[in-house]
Amino acid sequence: MHAIKVIAISGSGRTGSTLLSLLLSQDANVFNLGQLRDLWLSYIRERSCTCGDLLPQCQVLGTVVRQVFGPDVESGLTGMTVNMRAFFKDAARMKHWGSPAALQKLANQHGGFLFKLREFLQALSELTGAYCFVDTSKTPEMALAFSLLEGVDVKVVNLARDPRAVAYSWYKKKSQFKAVIRYSRLWAKRQQVLSKWAHSRKDVMIQVRYEEFAARPEEWVGNILRWAVLPPPVGVFQSPNRAQISWENQHLFPPANESVLRERKTDVEIMPADAWLHSSSWLVRLLAILYTYPSGWKYIRG
Repeated sequence: MHAIKVIAISGSGRTGSTLLSLLLSQDANVFNLGQLRDLWLSYIRERSCTCGDLLPQCQVLGTVVRQVFGPDVESGLTGMTVNMRAFFKDAARMKHWGSPAALQKLANQHGGFLFKLREFLQALSELTGAYCFVDTSKTPEMALAFSLLEGVDVKVVNLARDPRAVAYSWYKKKSQFKAVIRYSRLWAKRQQVLSKWAHSRKDVMIQVRYEEFAARPEEWVGNILRWAVLPPPVGVFQSPNRAQISWENQHLFPPANESVLRERKTDVEIMPADAWLHSSSWLVRLLAILYTYPSGWKYIRG
């Protein structure tokens, strides 16, 4: 009987987290949670699962949700959303996450939320046979929640990308400068939180730069799996930068990367996306530098 493991991918959006989660979860023992923090509302809104069914009809996620939150599923998931947001808010108020006493107090205050989260993982493990879960929620508070679950071994991947590239990607999606400012501030805030947490829990965190991962994906996927004490992927990489991805056991849902979910590519060539370097959107890059300073500047110079 394996102990439950979680690989929590943290950081900002537009960093290749969905692709990384797919590569990490090709083994039958590893289940891809997607952005678990969004599951509760996505289920209520009957979003589509990549298995082909709507989430309430999904034979995996739908079954587990009903088992854990039934019989009044909508009420249970609404409560889970409220409790999760309350946990995130209280966690964000903490100056740092290195105090065992403060973390125990946080866990005691939010015991109901953490109990349901643990129950969900356990039920999912029993149904699928997987003992490791990959989460791409990206908010550090979700990773912290996993770390407070009894009997769960958590590894946090701080997946960071040049903030100018992140800003450019959000601008392409939103076409708004206020979105650039908002997500640049979020980039900086999360990197500050993860940096402070890493000082107290170096054993559970690794930083992966998007640029390095995209340039050498086979190497980095192997590194992460070895660090998490999981077997390397077999037959996934056809070359250092080309992978064959199976979607057979994937149950992902919006708002994860829309294009990845829509295309569901099986033969994927991976390389750094650098269109932002050649873009004329100099103002987007400047805003990213200004609103992520000093964390962003350190990342760029580093």
